[in-house]
Amino acid sequence: MKYRILAFLGAALLCWNSGAMASTLWQNTESGMSPGQVKSAFPLAAPPMKPSTLKGGAVCELALENYEIGGDTYRVCFFFVDHKLTQVMLSANEPNQPMFRSVVDLLRSKYGSELGAGKELCRPGLLLVCGADWALKTGTNVGVTFMQVGGSAPIMNINYQTRMANEASKL
Repeated sequence: MKYRILAFLGAALLCWNSGAMASTLWQNTESGMSPGQVKSAFPLAAPPMKPSTLKGGAVCELALENYEIGGDTYRVCFFFVDHKLTQVMLSANEPNQPMFRSVVDLLRSKYGSELGAGKELCRPGLLLVCGADWALKTGTNVGVTFMQVGGSAPIMNINYQTRMANEASKL
């Protein structure tokens, strides 16, 4: 009887730990979801015409092409490693610096002050880089970045990922 109770408690602890490892990324997606599970959550998500791969090997297997937030449109890419969701990236279709500031304000209203609050968000120069990051207690990292080189077209991404939180847990 004693061993059954210990086996039950061990199994329960294993299940609890497995569930605790998944964290909400963006909207109703969680890290570790399969492409099928993400497709169920976002029926309009489809394989992208040109799949992109991140430095760490994550591949954009599903995308939403015109997701609207506050009148602006974004391409949403769901990145997977070994068919497990690890990151969601929203890329602005027509980014600009006021849009970046607006997104930062929206993220502040949702998550509170960003890391390093009070510091200047933008570093001007030939390469203009603006950024803000949040480390959520759920283990998800949220970051928004705006970059523009000279007069070239700017880029702006909003990232939701667990990679940094997973690495920090090793410390």
